[in-house]
Amino acid sequence: MIKMVNQSMQSGKWSPILYYCRGKRVLDVGCVGDYQHLDQIKNNIFFRLSGHADIYGIDINVEGIQYLQSLGCKCHVLNAKDLSNLHSGKYDVVFSSHGLRWLSKI
Repeated sequence: MIKMVNQSMQSGKWSPILYYCRGKRVLDVGCVGDYQHLDQIKNNIFFRLSGHADIYGIDINVEGIQYLQSLGCKCHVLNAKDLSNLHSGKYDVVFSSHGLRWLSKI
């Protein structure tokens, strides 16, 4: 499953992720991703899922979060090392399209 999702992200074919997230409450840890220009954020999986799932994102990239918020996305500046301030509630799906590689310990 992980291999399939990683290949989907690299090739731009995100339908397997959409399949697991559609209609569910989703948390994306590291939702901004690595982009040279802010307008490229619209190509990431977090933004693409926003019309298909109740998705909430966290990231430490302030500028990226502000840009996503200006597009109507539900996201917050938060370091994944301390999730005590995370938006309350339960999530059906939690994934990290761009964030896990930055954590030394989970």
